[in-house]
Amino acid sequence: MNLINNGYGITLAFVRACAMKVTELMLLEIRKEPPRNMDKKKRSHVDYACGWNKYSMKFMGLWPREQMINPSENMKVFAAIFFMFFFVSLPQTINLFFIWGDFDLVVENLSMDNMTISIAIMKTLAFWFNGKSLKGLLNSMEEDRKEATRDEDVKRMMIVAEISRKITITANIMCNSLVVFYGIMHLATNYTSARGLFFPAYFPWETKPSPYYEITFFGQLMGSFYACATYSVVDTFVATLVLHVCGQLANLRHELINLRRETKEEFQAKLGGIVKKHDYLNEFTETIENSFNSMLLIQMLGCTITLCLESFQTLEFLTGEKDKFFLLELGCTIFYVCYILIQLYLYCYVGEKLLSESTGIADAAYECEWFNLSPNEAKCLILIMRRARSPLRITAGKFCSFNHELFSEVVKTSMSYLSVLYAMKNEE
Repeated sequence: MNLINNGYGITLAFVRACAMKVTELMLLEIRKEPPRNMDKKKRSHVDYACGWNKYSMKFMGLWPREQMINPSENMKVFAAIFFMFFFVSLPQTINLFFIWGDFDLVVENLSMDNMTISIAIMKTLAFWFNGKSLKGLLNSMEEDRKEATRDEDVKRMMIVAEISRKITITANIMCNSLVVFYGIMHLATNYTSARGLFFPAYFPWETKPSPYYEITFFGQLMGSFYACATYSVVDTFVATLVLHVCGQLANLRHELINLRRETKEEFQAKLGGIVKKHDYLNEFTETIENSFNSMLLIQMLGCTITLCLESFQTLEFLTGEKDKFFLLELGCTIFYVCYILIQLYLYCYVGEKLLSESTGIADAAYECEWFNLSPNEAKCLILIMRRARSPLRITAGKFCSFNHELFSEVVKTSMSYLSVLYAMKNEE
């Protein structure tokens, strides 16, 4: 027994040390100043904007590429899906049949582990299948940076890249900290009882004896880290793409405001360039929308249910019997609820910003010196204004757009489900 206790103590200290070191390295990375004159041979604009995402995605085989069939990279994707599906998602789904009569165990099964891992598998497949189109978007981002020649345009692009980078690294810190926090809670609550799995699940073999316990525990731990990486990289990658469009729309808006008529040919050339750029950004956004709208619908529904279940567990902790690990378990649950809210708000924030920037093109056409143009030239601006009145959006399955209103609706819906769930619990 002493040997087991010593082993848990050493493992707990090791996990804490690793968490502190990783957090320290990520914080150093996030504080770096954006390079104003970036050497293209050393580092690309995409690499800087994506932050740590590129390394995580290459580790998982998800970094976008032209060819979907690539044996070495596909093996990494299959390995991630294997650990998530066969060690967490499938065993926990089967375990639901054995615990169906226990209300609390069903809620625990669906809240943090089963539903989250299942959504992570779906996100992995969605990202993998759309690798070719996403590679085209990354190439377009590089071309946009090369085409930016004016200092103010470059500055705006670098500000957007810096914001994307900080969002990426912060999300990685939070998501990995969540897994480490859960691991510490698991080690602490299982300190006196040996051989507890990382997630309660059903396996067709006895999990207590060695080496079955070590293999199962390692498989579940890897599955949780893969799910953690999938959540952070996919969400922040989509946010990076949308923020890039917002930065390009901001540049286009300033270009339209400063539109002047020197000669007829020069005006037509500038206006033609603005129209082409606007069409290009519409197509860029449509590619993002077509690649991820189904995934975002499932994720939004999953966030709603998970937020409800985790809030229910928080109430159970507060109203139930309190043991010596009460604060640790409550802290882990609250941390996870906060992460879900931040994850959902990230999509709503970039969706709101995209909508605002795209409709701002119409205002920019009105703010330019249209009164100095000829009637025929001024009429050309009306076409741009009419097109900009149909804002760019990212949607959840074409049903609803991501914006601040959707965020409040999801939270209200989750709390409504929570009241129903709590009433059902009290009736038992």
